[in-house]
Amino acid sequence: MSGRPPRLDATALDQALNGPGPRGLTIEDRVRLLDECFRALLEDRKPSRAAALFVAGGGLSWLKGGGSLARDYWRVVLPRSHRTTSRIWAALADQNSEGEGDENAE
Repeated sequence: MSGRPPRLDATALDQALNGPGPRGLTIEDRVRLLDECFRALLEDRKPSRAAALFVAGGGLSWLKGGGSLARDYWRVVLPRSHRTTSRIWAALADQNSEGEGDENAE
């Protein structure tokens, strides 16, 4: 196995989207899509089309090309960073719970 990173292939996702998908997603956006999809599946619901395409497109590309699913395909791992995916997810959850608290304060 060579030391080079795997070549990224978004063909499956691009085909499902009828063209290349949005390129401007932040890491927080990507973590939100993962969270949405995972929660929907656990609750026996269908995730949004965007979340489903993001998760499935990355997963199918990973199965075909190998590599690191989180780093290479979902791009939720930052190189040499202490800002882990779980920390980002926890911060987003905190923001959501603070927002819900504000709505219930009335």
